[in-house]
Amino acid sequence: MSFNLLSVPLRTSKPIPLGESLKELINNQYYQTSAAFKSDIEEIDQLRNDVLSIEPNNDGLALLKRYYVQLASISQKLPDYFMEYPWFGTLGYQVTGPVALKSLYFERINIAYNIAATYSIIGLNEPRATGEGLKKSCIYFQYSSGAFESVLKLVEQKPKELTLPIDLSVNIMKTLAKLMLAQAQECFWQKAVSNTLKDNVIARLAFQVSQFYDEALSMAYKCDILKSEWIEHMSCKKLHFKAAAQFRLACVAVAASRHGEEIARLRIANTICETASREAKYHLPSVSSDLESLSKIIKDSLRRSERDNDLIYLQEVPNESDLPPIVAASMVEPKPIVELNSAECAKDTKKYGKILFHDLMPYLVIEIAQAFRERQDSYVVKHIKEPMEMLTKILHTILAENGLPALIDTIQRPQRLPTNILEHCQILNERGGMDKLKVFFEDISKLRHKSEQVLQNCVELLQMEESENEEMRRKHGSQRWNFADSREASADVRKSVQALEGYLKQAHDGDQVIWNDFEQLKPLLSMMSAPNSTKLLEEFVPNSKFVRLPPELNRIVNELRADVNQVKKLASQRETFINTVKVKSTDLSILPLVVSHYKKLQQNNINTITTELFEEVFRRQVSNFDSDIRFVQKHRDNQIELEKHIKSLVQQFNQLRGNIDASQERQNALQLLDDAYNGYLDLVNNLTQGLSFYNDFTGKANDVYLRCQEFYNFRKQEAMKLEQEIYAVFEQGKSPQKKQLEDQVSDQPKSEVKSSKGYSNELWNPDVGIKFG
Repeated sequence: MSFNLLSVPLRTSKPIPLGESLKELINNQYYQTSAAFKSDIEEIDQLRNDVLSIEPNNDGLALLKRYYVQLASISQKLPDYFMEYPWFGTLGYQVTGPVALKSLYFERINIAYNIAATYSIIGLNEPRATGEGLKKSCIYFQYSSGAFESVLKLVEQKPKELTLPIDLSVNIMKTLAKLMLAQAQECFWQKAVSNTLKDNVIARLAFQVSQFYDEALSMAYKCDILKSEWIEHMSCKKLHFKAAAQFRLACVAVAASRHGEEIARLRIANTICETASREAKYHLPSVSSDLESLSKIIKDSLRRSERDNDLIYLQEVPNESDLPPIVAASMVEPKPIVELNSAECAKDTKKYGKILFHDLMPYLVIEIAQAFRERQDSYVVKHIKEPMEMLTKILHTILAENGLPALIDTIQRPQRLPTNILEHCQILNERGGMDKLKVFFEDISKLRHKSEQVLQNCVELLQMEESENEEMRRKHGSQRWNFADSREASADVRKSVQALEGYLKQAHDGDQVIWNDFEQLKPLLSMMSAPNSTKLLEEFVPNSKFVRLPPELNRIVNELRADVNQVKKLASQRETFINTVKVKSTDLSILPLVVSHYKKLQQNNINTITTELFEEVFRRQVSNFDSDIRFVQKHRDNQIELEKHIKSLVQQFNQLRGNIDASQERQNALQLLDDAYNGYLDLVNNLTQGLSFYNDFTGKANDVYLRCQEFYNFRKQEAMKLEQEIYAVFEQGKSPQKKQLEDQVSDQPKSEVKSSKGYSNELWNPDVGIKFG
């Protein structure tokens, strides 16, 4: 059996361990067990294997739809990225791929594509020698067009980070949707001819067929993957039906005795046929036969009409511009596929068996709970930890600015080390001393170097892809190598790399500041953490003579000592409080609240899950820390009075100290030791934050590197595919790109003719003078 229409070949895949991956995913990332979904896992795994070997008929179509509806349903409950799906391209001269993308959305696109392709194959296989067969074929092609428009919508709405192969591009989908619509209109035209409708009606139908093929052709020229035979097929169809429309209107004209118009339209039709014949290169025999038969009847009719007009009618032949334009009559439209456009509605029809994983919690709910967990931690840090630590830091700053406690230690303990200095040395050693700081710096240096290396690998990978692309452009020429520009194609991932480079530079600058602080403190910290620190400190801190203070000054010094001790006590209490709140936050899991709220939403038939629907849960959760926030506020209020009291006492001391001989050298030494201890605490805090930053940063850098690898591998595969297409076109003859270039610079009628690809004829066209078989 030969055909004069096209069908879209099914994309192919290979089996994957979907069931095992689902088990691992549920067990590891859900708070449920995969055993509860054993039958669902087995069924979805079997369903995917079944759709890989379907027959392109209504049973196969039903199986594809069932799988798609199940995919659409579980995509609301599973993360998009949990496993790779390999698919082979089939639109080119040979099967390409596989392109394996870690995306459930990619799987949905491929199944939707195969639904559209199956409709086209069923439409082509309908016995179009009968009116009923033509009607069914017309309907199937309209469904195929509607399905490809659904695929187009999926492609346009794809996740930003998902890069699709070129045979799933927007232009490919637009081409296929219009091609199927053109074939549906052609079936309608064919039925109109077989029913011997009026010539003017058939002309309008034929002209619309030509316009649909022209629209498909205009999109096809923007595609790099389509075979030349397909492009010439559409071009030939466009011209064939354009000529057929003029021929039918010539019949209308002669019936109305408008012999001049008849000749004009036949001349136009003859020119179009000659153009199509000149450009024909890949026509199958049936296509060439159709064109030759139409051309013959037009030529014969033209000779007859010109002879009769010269001898009998003597009518003036109008110019083409003076002829009434043909008004197209579209009788078809893309028919929507409910399974693709509204999977939820299709799911409710119960035509596709039970909906799998009905009781599986949507992964979005888990992601919301995880996001709320992070927000809760940030909330505790912002509203409790940081404010409380800032209060303590303010007190230490006030003490340091006023030389406390070194000032009063110099007076009260002139010839021995103050207790607080000895305590500081003990705490410093308990926390790891200098060794801990060195480990911090080494770990941060390793992580920073690792991050720099990962980003450098990202840059080199993108540069390598760009260099290879330019090399292929030089090799094949920019007209044939119309591969997307590397910098444009990699814009998103480049932006991510540049952003990370900026963050890393800022972090490196911050590291340098911390290192400079460490270098300044290192001599003092080394002394304070040494095994013989007491002896070293006694040598470092000079003694001073005893001073007898006046009663009032003695009172002030004692009150200052009490305030210093109060600051020390507050710092310890606050540190304990912060640790207690951290434990409280860890124990307050938000997941049960989120799950409970999700179940309430389900009971209220709210199936579309968004983060906004759970904000109330988060507000209730953080309200558990209201008492802690009030505690911080109470400390803030009380501290105001303490700060005032310290400043007032220092002012009074300075006014009353007079000629008291307190050693400035001892005071300076003690102050340096106090500052060194506080500096140590700041270093540990900053280095802890830095270590956390680099751990997070390394993970993000690795994620971006994976994106760069995926981009590079994808572009490599697509480049190989395009190069294969170029070589295949060379083997066939002139490339479609070269033909397009020639058409663009030509003002001749042949510019309408691009290329033709193999098609054959099942139904003989009445317009070429052959009756239905």
